[in-house]
Amino acid sequence: MNERHLNGVPLTSAITSYQAIITRAKVTGDCILEWPSIEGPSPSYGADATRAQWKSALVTLASSNGCAFQDDEALLGGRAGAVSNGLTADGVHETGPGYDIEAQALQRYTVQ
Repeated sequence: MNERHLNGVPLTSAITSYQAIITRAKVTGDCILEWPSIEGPSPSYGADATRAQWKSALVTLASSNGCAFQDDEALLGGRAGAVSNGLTADGVHETGPGYDIEAQALQRYTVQ
C-alpha cells in the first residue's frame, strides 16, 4: 500500500493513535468518528485520492470497533459545496448553520 500522509502524518500512525483513543473511550461509553468537510485540494488538506484512502480507513476503523461514522463532507455538500452553500466560512471551519446541521445529525447517535 502506498502510504499517504495528511499534514505530514502517515495513515498507519494516525490509525494506531485513533485506535488507542477509541479503546480508552469505549471503556465508559460509545464512540463516533467524524469525517470533516474540507474544501479544496490544498496539500495540507490532502488530494482527493489521499482523502479517499484515509476516509476508507476510518470507516473500517469505526466499523471494526462498533463506532458510528458521520461523513460531514457528504452531509454539508461535498468539498466545494460546503463553501458555496455557506456552511463553511473558509473551507475548513463551519459556520453556525454548518455546525447546526452536523449537530442535528449527531443527535441520532446520542438519543439511542
